[in-house]
Amino acid sequence: GLSGYQSPTQLVAGFRQPFEPNKFTEHGTAMEPLTDAFTKEWIANWDVKSAARAGVDAETLRSWQTQVTTKTPGYLTLDERVSHPYFDTERDSRWFGASLDSEGSVIDCEYKNPWDLSSMFRNYYKIIDPAYFAQMQWIMAMRQRTSMLFVATSYSRDTQPPVLLGCVIWHVRFNEEFFRKAIYPLAVLAAGSIYGSLPVCIPHTNKDHKFRDSGAHAQLMSQSATKIYFYKKRDTSDEELRLLHSQ
Repeated sequence: GLSGYQSPTQLVAGFRQPFEPNKFTEHGTAMEPLTDAFTKEWIANWDVKSAARAGVDAETLRSWQTQVTTKTPGYLTLDERVSHPYFDTERDSRWFGASLDSEGSVIDCEYKNPWDLSSMFRNYYKIIDPAYFAQMQWIMAMRQRTSMLFVATSYSRDTQPPVLLGCVIWHVRFNEEFFRKAIYPLAVLAAGSIYGSLPVCIPHTNKDHKFRDSGAHAQLMSQSATKIYFYKKRDTSDEELRLLHSQ
């Protein structure tokens, strides 16, 4: 119910349909290894003073820099043998899962690779789109993590190798109240519709981006997310960015 592009009814109806890639998803898949390499290098070289200014203490930064990462993280499911404080594992272990972009021993990462710089600024510079924010909250609940990193990059499509035009990195904290009230109950309804015979009765709270552009989402972001890094290629002028954003 948090996506401005797809209603809950459409989500449930299309669940068993084969995924059809398009130029946007193909671009994202192609750029993901570049984003992963960039993120790992950035973490390794982030200095203590810059991290402190972003609210990340030296011990936390050191744990990020020394963590072990899985090169090819896969699809995660809830282990019914493990106690999951945010899920009813007897039922949910058969229903729910998540796909990770970067699985770390200390902190995980979610990557987005929008089609162009305009899209990156529109969706990820001031806020994180609520559907993706919810996706991260879901992953953290499954992984029982207190935070994770959200990385959005914009790479050129007309050069080889692609050139990084812009990047934004957010440090996102787990918000148990938002997960329990706004995400989990609706996920249970959707799962009941998909796997059972329940009718789809999920409110589309973000239709036409109403929730995304609301004060409630701005407050949620201020409580649970901190922008810790921003990069813009030097020869991309502010005027060009304003033009891109207006488009």
